[in-house]
Amino acid sequence: MRKSFVGFLVVSILFSVSIFAQTGKSDVILRMKSNLEFLSSDELEGRNASSRGERVAAQFIASEMKKYGVKPLGDDGTYFQNFDMSVRRFKQEPNLVLYDESGKEISKLTPGLDYLLDDSRIPDLKYLRKAAGLVFVGYGITAEEYGYDDYKNIDVNGKIVITLSGEPSGDDENYFKGAELTEYSSPRFKAQLAEKNGAVGLINIVNDGLIPYWNIYWSILMIGDFKWTKEEHSEAGGLPAVLGSLEGIKKIFDGEIISYDKILEMRNGTGKADPFLLKKKFMFDYGIVEGNESIRNVVGVIEGKDPQLKNEYVVLSAHYDHVYIYNSDVCNGADDNGSGVIAVLETADKIIKSGNNKRSIILLFVTAEEKGLLGSYYFTNNFPQIDNVVACINIDMCGRQDENSIEAIGADRVSKEFHELLEKANSETAKFDLDYSQSYTRSFELSDHYPFVRKNIPAFFLFDNMYEDLHAPKDEIQKINFEKIYKTVEMSTNLALKVSNLDHRMSFDMQSQ
Repeated sequence: MRKSFVGFLVVSILFSVSIFAQTGKSDVILRMKSNLEFLSSDELEGRNASSRGERVAAQFIASEMKKYGVKPLGDDGTYFQNFDMSVRRFKQEPNLVLYDESGKEISKLTPGLDYLLDDSRIPDLKYLRKAAGLVFVGYGITAEEYGYDDYKNIDVNGKIVITLSGEPSGDDENYFKGAELTEYSSPRFKAQLAEKNGAVGLINIVNDGLIPYWNIYWSILMIGDFKWTKEEHSEAGGLPAVLGSLEGIKKIFDGEIISYDKILEMRNGTGKADPFLLKKKFMFDYGIVEGNESIRNVVGVIEGKDPQLKNEYVVLSAHYDHVYIYNSDVCNGADDNGSGVIAVLETADKIIKSGNNKRSIILLFVTAEEKGLLGSYYFTNNFPQIDNVVACINIDMCGRQDENSIEAIGADRVSKEFHELLEKANSETAKFDLDYSQSYTRSFELSDHYPFVRKNIPAFFLFDNMYEDLHAPKDEIQKINFEKIYKTVEMSTNLALKVSNLDHRMSFDMQSQ
């Protein structure tokens, strides 16, 4: 296996070198195909953060940047920015069991289908392997300033509580801040309050906003959840907590005095959420182990040509990690985000060949995006010249869906001038139908541009809106549209040069709505 893998690596790199000097459109597409064939091969085993396959991908990206003439910007003169993360993994597959009131086992809930575990809390052994009664407690909130208390008329001591996600909402901004969520809605707050009231476990009912991302979260949990090594919000010795899917919740409420349909009404805010005791019992049985692992961003720079402006930076970014293996099948992530990686590499090549960038251009290939943007947060928190970064263009999937359309999430929200420059760059090159419809949704916070936004740096991301094969083995190179990636490269190059050559720094004028 090792010999065949090394041979594959050598052949791939030699072939890439042989077509490097070719610059016509067909040659560029051929080079992109070669690079993506390597990055999305089974031999890289899905490029999960900290895996061997991801390390090989990082080396490959670094070798490509060196070949293009991109200078290293990592640790000690290398292309690598290394850092440690805490990783939590399950000791064995979780075992969650539902019992009837006589103590007879009804069913075992299926992980990934019926529930997701909250691995931010390492459960205290005293709460595990013991069947306990179930109590529905509405939202599971006590908020004195609003005169609200779900625990007022119910005893949950020694019980497992079931809560609705979120909190009471409405148009009155003086009551739970109206439509804006407060700290009371957080799963962490609900778990702490449940434990304070004597509960021995928590089941939080999923909300609609999370359902599209359910499989993503499950795949992350199964391969290990990466956290900061000194994470403030992780808790040891807490009560076990899970997020229940609609399928799992239906099993729990089957035959109870309050039906599953009634729970759905409450969940959608159309029914009164009165607490009540269920007839069934429930048992948690799982364990989590922790350890530290080293991961790395890959970083290079194309130096600017202006003596003053070269000390400012435009960032071109793409995450290169993916999600490993699912049910014995490799998730190769050709679109997510092999397409973004090869697009940024080709954009770098075009910028270097133009010789026309006044500001410096940083090429940032981040790790652990799939774990919560960890690589991009590490870069923005540790790059010494972060205050000199003027913009970030992030590419997160650009090789699928309609060839003539792409989403530019946040471009119309973070900076009026950035938006105008994007529109102009697009009209001069790709002529995409630019879609901004997700700029004011949760999606705006879900890619590697967002840590830059948090630093008041104009940033957005390009996204092809492919969901059907997301984090699945079917995200393969055979489905990639290289013409679309080429158009993305043309537009990104034009935009990066426009921003690089401005005689002023763009303003950050973030719009809330």
